[in-house]
Amino acid sequence: MTAGGDDDRRGGAEVDLEVTRVPTDTGCDVVVGWNGTPAAREAVRWAALEAVVRGVRLVVVHAASDAAEWCDPLVITDPSAYAAVVADEGAAIARAEAHSCRAALVVGHRGDLRSAREALLGRSERAGLLVVGSSSTEGAAAREALPAAVASRAWCPVAIVPRDGHRRAGPEQPVVVGVDGSPASRSATRLAALHAARAGAALRVHACWSPPTRGGHGSATHLSTVTEGEVSRGAAWRRAEEVAEGARRAHPGLEVVLEVATEQPGAGLLTASEHAGVLVVGRRGRGPQRDLLLGSTARTLLQRSPCPVIVVPAG
Repeated sequence: MTAGGDDDRRGGAEVDLEVTRVPTDTGCDVVVGWNGTPAAREAVRWAALEAVVRGVRLVVVHAASDAAEWCDPLVITDPSAYAAVVADEGAAIARAEAHSCRAALVVGHRGDLRSAREALLGRSERAGLLVVGSSSTEGAAAREALPAAVASRAWCPVAIVPRDGHRRAGPEQPVVVGVDGSPASRSATRLAALHAARAGAALRVHACWSPPTRGGHGSATHLSTVTEGEVSRGAAWRRAEEVAEGARRAHPGLEVVLEVATEQPGAGLLTASEHAGVLVVGRRGRGPQRDLLLGSTARTLLQRSPCPVIVVPAG
């Protein structure tokens, strides 16, 4: 998928949105959080085009729990109505984004008096995708708080969109997926392949392996002529080949490229994200019956990836 540059859209010029029509994997809404910040604006714009490509409705949600506590009751007599008005501001941005690409999009908006985390997680069970922005103006802990909390607990995939840039997958920017042979990475690969097929992008299947440390367990004795490092690299390559073949079968004609890097997963995927349109990683568990915290790899990517990151629950 391609769209006009950032300057063209903000200047009001219309561009065509090129989409490879692939049946959507779900008829569920794309839900995006909105709070009026620059980070949220980028998230809404990205979510609008994602909903267009999927052929589903976009729902813009504003959580007003904080406003309900500090607002003057003489000025804002109905916090629920106020939250809905703010949400509609985000919906207007989404409509404008779709219009700039000559694309049809149904946009709904919802005000919610719960916290942002509670509001988004509450909608994740019925959503096809949650989208949140990641601000680069605050400290790492603050920037990570909402995205990590939502990504680690949501029932559906969660996309975290960086504040800087409006990068999307397309012919010039591939979809990168991290694989390690786990059920979570297989779920991530299925979504990544579908995302790439829709966008007309290549799929890069990325696996990492780390050479054994000197004197590590089992390094002193080997009856085989194959070294421990070669075994590890071979296993990583086989994992990548397996999921790549599944992606090719599901989407004939999809360009699939295998990559096996000799580094830690977080560093390897961060490097791969520099030229990617979107990065997809898996997460163990679904909903409340999952790990309460994301792994170190996913947390590193949420904080530092220059492209949107989609975190996919297993199953």
